[in-house]
Amino acid sequence: MVRFFVILNEIIMRIVVIVMWYSPIGIMSLIIGKILDIPDMAQTLQQLGLYMVTVILGLIIHACITLPLIYFSITRKNPLVFFKEFA
Repeated sequence: MVRFFVILNEIIMRIVVIVMWYSPIGIMSLIIGKILDIPDMAQTLQQLGLYMVTVILGLIIHACITLPLIYFSITRKNPLVFFKEFA
C-alpha cells in the first residue's frame, strides 16, 4: 500500500512539473490573443500612460504630503529629520 502511494506521488509530481513548464506558453498565448483584440493600440497605450502618471502622482502626493502631515500631527516632530535617518 505504501509503495502504491509513493509511486502515485511520483506520477503526480511529474505531471505538476510538466504543467509548470508548459503553463507560461499557454499564459503568453492568452495575453497575446487579448492584445491582438485591441482595436486601437495607440489610444489604449495613451490611456495606460495617463493612468500610470496618475498613479505615480498619487503616490508622490501620499509620500511627500499626506504621510509627513500625519507624522507631524501625531508626534509634533519634524518629518524631514525622520526621513533623513533613512538615507
